[in-house]
Parts: sequence; structure tokens; C-alpha cells
Amino acid sequence: MLILYPSNWLYNAGVIGFLKILESCGENVENFLKDDGSVKIDLSLFDKIKIGSAEIPKFIKYLVDYLVDDEDLNKWKQKNEEKYKELRDKFGDDFGYKFIRAWGKLFASKTPFQNLVQREEWQNFEFANLISKIPEIVNPTNREIVCSICGNYNVKIFDPESKLEKRLKNLQITHLKELGPSIGEFPNAFWQLKSSSPVCLICITLILCHKESLISLSDNSEIFINALSFKVMWYLNKYAKTIYSKKQAKTLKEILGMSLIELAIKLNLQLGRWTSMSIEVVSKYKDEINFFSLPYEVAQLLSNKSIANLLDQIGEFKILNMVLDGKFNEILKFSERVFRVALKPKNEWSENENEFINENVKLERNKNNLISFSQKLFKLYALIEEEIKKEVLR
Repeated sequence: MLILYPSNWLYNAGVIGFLKILESCGENVENFLKDDGSVKIDLSLFDKIKIGSAEIPKFIKYLVDYLVDDEDLNKWKQKNEEKYKELRDKFGDDFGYKFIRAWGKLFASKTPFQNLVQREEWQNFEFANLISKIPEIVNPTNREIVCSICGNYNVKIFDPESKLEKRLKNLQITHLKELGPSIGEFPNAFWQLKSSSPVCLICITLILCHKESLISLSDNSEIFINALSFKVMWYLNKYAKTIYSKKQAKTLKEILGMSLIELAIKLNLQLGRWTSMSIEVVSKYKDEINFFSLPYEVAQLLSNKSIANLLDQIGEFKILNMVLDGKFNEILKFSERVFRVALKPKNEWSENENEFINENVKLERNKNNLISFSQKLFKLYALIEEEIKKEVLR
């Protein structure tokens, strides 16, 4: 059994991307997510399976199937069908074309991991064979060179003559252009004047998967919600992608806030003190990486199921942002003003009152029933105050 525990954001994003690939190929990922925050993965995922006369690890098949859809393959085959016919015959069907196309999407020119794995190393299954050896480093008989990313597994060279293994074991720009050093050109890029850091096979696999966990935004940036639990991360990122795709939130603050609300409502998962303090959004734009997090108090409030349910029923971004900004007294003032307006017949509203409601209440269901809307706001304020008092007494 391969047990993975949360670590730095890159490693965590790799695990979530890895799980996303498994889910797309039919694995029940929720069974892998444990309440202690870890992920437990059966090592049979790295066993070789036979496709035609070829054998590759099951995970490599999953990766290929995930990366290459039928439409993409059909367009590519028009130019390359004869060139890779031998590989297709080896697999016995079009999977051979998908196999080489997947290499092109990962390691060819102008791709995320350009030149990390050469085409012949992919085509002759040297890389696939290497991935099948992952179980051999999970339970080592002795501690050798330990991976600098996970800090758990050995960086083992199975074939001292392999250029591929030598290239893979040292973190460099081909692994990750934003963080990896350019070995040879900048030998003092790392701590203690070392040119690089050792990387194990497991983390190499996770680095290849990390981009699959990132959520693309309209400004060409990418985000990942990081936490101290893979279970929390899995659902937060899943909800965040849905929320953003439906244009239900615009800012990082709103995306994170609404994702926490979804987590509380759908999973009834009350976050622990340390977990809620460590939830952050990793924002990546070109080579720049930034971090955003909600105050601990706000994260705790949003993870409260009663408060989350009420915010969901209210549905107004103005109110959500008051909570996200910690402006709880403004909720009370706002609700009092709405209630005063609601007590009057609509035809008696002043111009200022009409303007106030039209500018600040966006949903028709709230405009049409301002009394009920204001009562929900009063209740929200009371629940927040109650929760804050409880937190003080803890």
C-alpha cells in the first residue's frame, strides 16, 4: 500500500491531479481518501497489464487515456498514422497511436515537461518500465538517498547506465520550469551551492500530474486550493472548479469562501482548528506564484453547517463578502435597514430606499420577500455571534 501524507503545495497538487486521472478512468477515488488526511493507494496500480503484445503499468494506460481523447487522436493520426504503425501493431489497436500522442503532449517541444523524457525512452517503454518499479521504493530495506520533495522515499537508480534515470533523479527545469534549476548554467541555484535536489519515482509521477489539479481562470492564471488533508483538498478543488465554471464567483476570496460553504453543506465536514487555519489558494500566473488565505475565524464560520446553509439560502454576494471580510456588524446594520424598508408598502418607498434595494439586493426571490430576507440576515448575524463566543471559550 502506498500511503501519501500532505506536504508542500506542489506535492499536494500532484496527488490531487493523480487522483483526478484515476477517477476519470473509473477508479473510486473517494475510497482512497482517509479521515486522517492521507491517501492510501493500492500498489497494483503500477502492475503491468498486457495490451496486445505490449506490457505497460496500469497507471501509464490511465495517463494515456486521460491525456488523449478520440477527437485529438483522429486529427493527429491524419499526419502520423504510417509513421507509428509499428507501435499500433504492437498494442493491437489504436492505443499505440494514443500512447505516442500522449508523449507528444507531455514531453515534446513547447509542452509542460519538454525533454524530460525523450521519445525513444517513451516509445521503447523505458519510462513505463521505470514507473512499474515504484513498489520497490515504497518499502525499502534501508534508507539511501531520500527524496527532497516528499522526504519519505528513496531516490534509487536501477540502471547506472540509464540516461533517463540520471535525468529524472535530479530536480531541474525540465521537471518544472517555474521552480527547477537549470543544471550546468546555474550550479549555485539551490541551497548550500548544490545544483539540484534528488527526486524519487513517486514524486516524479506526481509532478507529471500536478497540472491536472489546477483550475484555469479567465485571466490566464491557475489556482489550487491547498490544505492539511487530501480529503478536504479533493472536495474543495472539485467545488471550486464547478463554482467558477458556472460563474458563481469572480474573486479568489469568493471562490474559496463558496467552496468552503459547499464542503460544509454537502459533506457535513466540520474542519478542525489546524486544518481551517492552513487552507490557502495557490495562484500561479506564468512564472509567478502567490498565496491567499482566509482568516482562521472566517474559515471556521464558513465550515459551520448552519451558517453555510443560511449563506447558501441568502445567496447574495454582498452578504458573503461581509462575512469573508470579517465585517459582521455590517450584516446587522444592513439587515436592520432592509427590515425598515420591508415594513413599508412598496409604493411608499422613497427614491433612496428604492435605490438601496435595487443596488444591494440582486436576487428576485429576496426582493420579492424582504421580510423573510431580513429575518435570514438577523439569524445569520446571531449564528455568527454565537460561534465567535464559542471560539473564545475554547
